[in-house]
Amino acid sequence: MVFFGSSIYSRPILQALLAAGQRPLVITTPDQPRGRGLKIQPNPLAQLAQEKGLTVLKLASLKKEKVAPAVRRQLSRHQLGLCAVYGKIIPSWLLETLPQGILNLHPSLLPRWRGASPAVGIILNGETQGGFSLIKMDAELDHGPTLYQESWPLTNQVTAAEYYQTAFQKMAAKIVDLVEEYRQGKLTPRPQDHRQATFTPRLQRQDGYLASTFLQAALTGKTLPFSQLPPLAQKILVVKKPYPAGLIAFRLWRALYPWPGIWTFIKRDGQQQRLKILEASYTRNSFSPRQIQLAGQQPTAAGRKLLLLA
Repeated sequence: MVFFGSSIYSRPILQALLAAGQRPLVITTPDQPRGRGLKIQPNPLAQLAQEKGLTVLKLASLKKEKVAPAVRRQLSRHQLGLCAVYGKIIPSWLLETLPQGILNLHPSLLPRWRGASPAVGIILNGETQGGFSLIKMDAELDHGPTLYQESWPLTNQVTAAEYYQTAFQKMAAKIVDLVEEYRQGKLTPRPQDHRQATFTPRLQRQDGYLASTFLQAALTGKTLPFSQLPPLAQKILVVKKPYPAGLIAFRLWRALYPWPGIWTFIKRDGQQQRLKILEASYTRNSFSPRQIQLAGQQPTAAGRKLLLLA
């Protein structure tokens, strides 16, 4: 088997394969500067794979002309691929190289919330059910036929980090059996209803910015027209209607936790400073920050500092 992944969320899937005695060829991304010191380091999946002595190929590109012939021959010796948070599009030539295709684990109930940030779509829209899908990949993003899906209830407090942790734990518990059933022809591919597809973007740091006017409305329990919501909310929300600003601020905090987080600027000593909202709650239609952090300072309990908002 060939395993494609590059995230900390890829690790439990690989651990499940290793526990079942499988030692896949691992395809991942090159080492990059990480941490405060920006030291060149492997990604979390590559680190695990190297610790376990697996063969790891760190490919900067999957374009056929940029993959060495020796690597293409190495890939062709395998029958099946499995992908879990790889972060790159797998091109058609590679899908065709593996006779049994490539399976993809995605943390949503496809065709809902295709793309890089499914938890953002699920949380921002207040969905009460989470899930994951196993699909057989095709050349389009999260588009291939579904082989298996599983769902579970969500609370209105779950953060993106908690959602992904649960999703990938559930995937890891199932994946070995699912792969074996697929190889035995026991999983029937079912085309997705592409008319129902919704999409999420790759998150940017700017997505967490809350304008002071929006944040003041959230703090005071006001309802805003759709056009005055933050850009990410306008992009992701399915129902285009007025919303309580506090509700959207709280959903954004949950959806963007821990990265990029939500933040704004305040005036302090005549200058604008960046202020992160690290912890928050939602009560009586109002957004309530619990812990904040000014740039260059330690986190502190939220208090009257928020009254300094411009």
